[in-house]
Amino acid sequence: METSTSPLLLGCNKPHLEKLTLGITHSLESSPGVTEVTTLEKAPAERHMISSWEQKNNCKMPEDFKNFYLMTSGFHVTWSVKLDEHTILLGNMATNSISKVTQLNQSSMYSLPNAPTLPDLEDDTHEALAQDTEIWFLDRALYWYFVTDTFTAYYHLLITHLGLPQWQYAFPSYGISPHAKQ
Repeated sequence: METSTSPLLLGCNKPHLEKLTLGITHSLESSPGVTEVTTLEKAPAERHMISSWEQKNNCKMPEDFKNFYLMTSGFHVTWSVKLDEHTILLGNMATNSISKVTQLNQSSMYSLPNAPTLPDLEDDTHEALAQDTEIWFLDRALYWYFVTDTFTAYYHLLITHLGLPQWQYAFPSYGISPHAKQ
């Protein structure tokens, strides 16, 4: 079993990473058949980076989202399984660094019958408010599906599903593909 930690992890240690991932990295490392648990965590974002993003996008980040980025500016955990003689990458849990967070903007390409529009996501003010935050999943057919209403709830779902392939497809009515269920 191999665990690697990125040099980008400045001043953080294994207990911090365990707290951040709710102990899942330790569970994976001790699971039979699981190999190559790798972790990459970036140093916390600075408050001015969050303020800068909010000003640039004219949008206030939800408090739980801000708090996450004040702990780490993104992370990536992968894990593999050993099947016969082959090692297969199976789990992939990641959050973007704050510099790669983008605000949802209306596009005619995504304007489908059940797609939320910007008026659905904003109130009457010119600045989007944190209370209006929701997490949606856009499937390959470009249909939107509601997942949850907070970043924290989404993060818990990510960890609970171990970053397994296509876990987000549990939310559309057609569900996860039979291949992914295997």
